[in-house]
Amino acid sequence: MGRGDEARPLLDGLNPLAREEPRAARLIAQAAFAGWPLEDAASLEARVAAHPEDLAARLAVATASVQAGRYEAAMDQLLEIIRRDRGFENDVGRKTMLQVFNLLGNEGELVNKYRRLMAAALH
Repeated sequence: MGRGDEARPLLDGLNPLAREEPRAARLIAQAAFAGWPLEDAASLEARVAAHPEDLAARLAVATASVQAGRYEAAMDQLLEIIRRDRGFENDVGRKTMLQVFNLLGNEGELVNKYRRLMAAALH
């Protein structure tokens, strides 16, 4: 309904058990990604191409991709962040990947594929 500012405090006030419920987890993920500033995807992708080690740019590309509904492209960038530096920004690659999984309902072929890839990258 475009009322994310009203939804965020309500979602933040949920108890931990309620936050785990799939519908709540999906809404929390939607609110999180909606709160990120929109950036020009083309310029971000050019920045990553010129500087593959720029993990902040990769994170920005991943976020822009999620906002555009390009989940596989987003998860590719997040996976690369995990592979290059697991500890980057307090493990933001893994944490953001888990949010994408929540956004996608934690099921389906795409989630299963990237869950396996992430597990392999982590171990």
